[in-house]
This record gives sequence, structure tokens and C-alpha cells, in this order.
Amino acid sequence: MIKSRIVYRLSNISKSYEGRKVLEIDELDINQGEIFCLLGPSGAGKSTLLRILNFLETPDTGRVEFLNEAYNKSRQPDLATRREVVTVFQSPGQSHE
Repeated sequence: MIKSRIVYRLSNISKSYEGRKVLEIDELDINQGEIFCLLGPSGAGKSTLLRILNFLETPDTGRVEFLNEAYNKSRQPDLATRREVVTVFQSPGQSHE
């Protein structure tokens, strides 16, 4: 059996906007090669989570480990590390026929 490598490990992540908590995650591991899907209604925190994983947004609390390096509100990754992560955002409601 091949052991999966943990790419992301999130611990005690939270994010609020204007006093409204939009994201709260106790623990989350994402493994190399894993297919990971985010589902939920509008406002559930899906885009916020993607922005945190992308290092475009900083969580208010907690820690994001990426490739065994820990980052938090006071320690952010350098540009070379951020360039290893890519997210393609979609516009809601558009069809591509």
C-alpha cells in the first residue's frame, strides 16, 4: 500500500468578516492525489476556504500547514511557495456552450 503524502493540514481555522464567522474548521487534511470536493450553499465558506488554501486570505485563527511548513496570521509563505498553489475561480451562473 502506498502512503499518501499530506499536502495541507488545517488546524483550528476560523475566518470572520465584519463580526460574522463564515468559516470554522477544527481539522482538515488534504492528501496528494486526493480528489477533494467542496459543497454547500452560498455563504457557507467554500470560497473563503479556497482563498485560505491559496494564501490569498489569512485565517483569523489557526494554522495552515502546506508541504510540512506551518503558516498562520503572523507567518505567511514566501512568493515561491505561493506560486506552487493555483485555483481557477468560476463565475456563478455562466454556461459555456
